[in-house]
Amino acid sequence: MAVVYLPKALQMFSGGNSPVVARGKTVREVFEDLDQQYPGIRDRLFAGSSIQPGLMLAVGSRMGARLLDSVDEDDEIHILPAIGGG
Repeated sequence: MAVVYLPKALQMFSGGNSPVVARGKTVREVFEDLDQQYPGIRDRLFAGSSIQPGLMLAVGSRMGARLLDSVDEDDEIHILPAIGGG
């Protein structure tokens, strides 16, 4: 199972837990499994068929992952909120 690190804003769905584990062969499948475990989290992760604007994903050592990217069973997925500033 993939290990998913949730930002603080999403930990309210997981009872304050991070990391959490989820199954899936793609990022989309992992996120769908997360929604099965933690109902409601999907709406904070997806914008239609894309990742919510303002979120960046790292899968393993790959930054900028997308929903159809593959996930290995021992991968870590980091959901990172966008950081504003100037």
